[in-house]
Amino acid sequence: MATDIVQVAVGSGHTCVRTESGAVECTGRIGDASGVNYGSHLTPVPGLAGDVIDLDSGPDHVCAVLDDGPVVCWGHRVDGSLGDDSQTTGGYVSEPVQVAGLPENDRAVEVSTGKWNGCARLASGALYCWGRNSFGQLGVDSTTSKYQATPVAGFSQPGDERVLGAEIGYVHMCLYTSERVYCTGDNLLYRQGDGLDGESSLVPTPVDNIEGPGITDLEVSNRSACVRVGVDLMCWGSSLPNPSGELPPHPSPVLVDDIFSDSVVDISLSTSSSITQGPKDTICAIVNGLFVECIGDPFLGNGTGNPSNFAQTVTGTLQRPTVSIDVGVDHSCSVTTTGEAWCWGRASLGQLSDVGDGRNGTTYVPVQMVRANS
Repeated sequence: MATDIVQVAVGSGHTCVRTESGAVECTGRIGDASGVNYGSHLTPVPGLAGDVIDLDSGPDHVCAVLDDGPVVCWGHRVDGSLGDDSQTTGGYVSEPVQVAGLPENDRAVEVSTGKWNGCARLASGALYCWGRNSFGQLGVDSTTSKYQATPVAGFSQPGDERVLGAEIGYVHMCLYTSERVYCTGDNLLYRQGDGLDGESSLVPTPVDNIEGPGITDLEVSNRSACVRVGVDLMCWGSSLPNPSGELPPHPSPVLVDDIFSDSVVDISLSTSSSITQGPKDTICAIVNGLFVECIGDPFLGNGTGNPSNFAQTVTGTLQRPTVSIDVGVDHSCSVTTTGEAWCWGRASLGQLSDVGDGRNGTTYVPVQMVRANS
């Protein structure tokens, strides 16, 4: 069993982890039958030798930040998704390639991946993005895909507000500074939280009702977003579950503290390979600094396989204190204080590691990720 894991990144049919030593291991398959196949055990990623400080996965590609600042990506190459300045679209890259275009006098500290795109936050607070940009989701004042890292308008020059975090989804991206939250890209179904429906933006614009300080932990799904402001959890968009029933679309952020049973210290929202997949998001949270609760569509980790508008405690997490979580398309994972990764949901491609009979179907309770030599 793996007991040295510090971060997990969940894709569509794959799961990757970062270890204490900075190594990256993956299980499952990135993409279709011709994609990158890691089998059904955590397997080291070729070309990464223990120097990764951050990791994130979109549905079909993965990116990592190296300790000396570069960003590397691998997986499905579509419309610049890997950021290496290759104009090729189609096919899969199994070994990491370096993202081009990042400034030499700065270094990346964090990476976010969406559907065929990505963003890197730099030590200076600048934000650079690359990949598919058909809705303006990169925030670079155009709808042209970018094959290398490109500065985000208003957040890349000396004197601009420093970006403290950013998350990119399928068709929109949001970021936050010490004072405000901003979003860019498609605004159908109130994705940008600015009170408007359908008025898209090519550059980041302020979200309503949120002003700092105290903004942390921004998460973006395909149709909604959430952010913590101090001890409050605020969300907006069109697909949020709620104990009183599925919320109507919220054009601007609203307080949703009643979703979970206690104070939230970390959140993650479901991703998707479709703009409109599913009736509502799955939202998982570390509650009271200890256990995990999930609410929304079926893969909630509580053993039933049923969707719920009420937060469900993920089985076993009361006995395994949790430090981080990640929710993907059809499966989710958590990392414990003892360095274990536990995952639940669809397992048909090996994305949950070797879970016995369940590996060819679905498991509704968490199973521990394992290595081939475990």
